[in-house]
Amino acid sequence: VEPAPQSLSLNVSSACNLACSYCYADQGSFGGKQAERMTHETAFAAVDRLLEVADPAHPITIGFLGGEPLLNRALVHSVVTHASQVGRERGLDVRYSITTNGTLLSDEDIHLVRKHQFAVTVSVDGDAATQDAQRPDRRGRGSFKRLTRCVAPLLADPGLAQVAARLTVGAGSLDLAARLDAVWGLCF
Repeated sequence: VEPAPQSLSLNVSSACNLACSYCYADQGSFGGKQAERMTHETAFAAVDRLLEVADPAHPITIGFLGGEPLLNRALVHSVVTHASQVGRERGLDVRYSITTNGTLLSDEDIHLVRKHQFAVTVSVDGDAATQDAQRPDRRGRGSFKRLTRCVAPLLADPGLAQVAARLTVGAGSLDLAARLDAVWGLCF
């Protein structure tokens, strides 16, 4: 007997607005091999299939990944609206997750994750110096200041969202205590 699938991860955008030094995907470009964003047609077909076959007695999770998934913001918002409506109609407990670098979070995105049961994972590598060195934008500028400005409202009032940080640790940045203190200082 195979269990019904209860979750789905959608790679909605392989592109990224940052150029992280350690990125496995050629700094978010995948060498130009995955330049297209996921379409509404593909996402809705996958979500509808999941909602048809999932066990209604258990929570269902739809995850948004990338690159940076908020580069395909309209699709993320449309999928959440659609899946939530179908879930209400069918009595399903539909939840969501997103892994983001946090630098593109808008007021509308924050409203969305506050309103729904979202697990929000924000990639932040530590203090300003570490974050800026490891996670610069495409022009080589640091991302710490923008990250902190964009995530502060969500951290102050997460609503229904659960917000967590994830760090990437490499051989050159092993001062974990200082890095964790910096992340906790942001109120994660």
